[in-house]
Amino acid sequence: MKVIFLDIDGVIQPCGKQDRFEHIEDIDVVYKELNEKFGIDYYKYNEFDVAAVYYDWNTVALRELRRIVDTTGAKIVISSDWKLFGGLQRMIDFMRIYDMAEYLIDVTPDAGKDKRVRQLQEERSSCETRSAEILVYLERHPEVTNYIAIDDMDLRRGLGIHAIITPNRLIRIVADRCIEILMSQPDNIPEGRNDWRPKYDYVQRQNARGEWILRQVSDLDEELREGRY
Repeated sequence: MKVIFLDIDGVIQPCGKQDRFEHIEDIDVVYKELNEKFGIDYYKYNEFDVAAVYYDWNTVALRELRRIVDTTGAKIVISSDWKLFGGLQRMIDFMRIYDMAEYLIDVTPDAGKDKRVRQLQEERSSCETRSAEILVYLERHPEVTNYIAIDDMDLRRGLGIHAIITPNRLIRIVADRCIEILMSQPDNIPEGRNDWRPKYDYVQRQNARGEWILRQVSDLDEELREGRY
């Protein structure tokens, strides 16, 4: 089985995206729409969390996530701190809003409650907490044959080539790299770019008045233009 360990913030919800606060007065309408559509009592979930999923999750990032799972057959395990506030069923109901509930199968262990995660961190002093949670999950699930961890944090010290760092959301070329890793043999993953945080430089450009100015650009400007938030 192939697994995607999925972070939320900075992957499918861009950090800094806060449209939910502008629409919070309309949340009752959203609750009613979701309850009628899915036959689930969304009122049991925090209104700001529901609003975040409804207004702030990025549809381009979700489309690319779906492309990864459809292409590779991978399943999703939530590694984000979102798992701490309601567990698996809450996340399944949130993913259902975007017709992706069927892909989600589990959440990683909670370092605050799981002794093995803390033990692993002691054994590997350089291992990040989230990486340790993922590694313990892998210990307990030998059926996982290959995996990636999509996160806006750098987890490469603990997970190596399986860790993908997003540029604040999942975009097409990052999804392409995820697919490449998942479709490879675990012991023969091709080298490639895993850190997709933008690389910035300055170039000279003329403004509308014909004046030459220095402008900051990144190597991902074109890719990030689609679905810009």
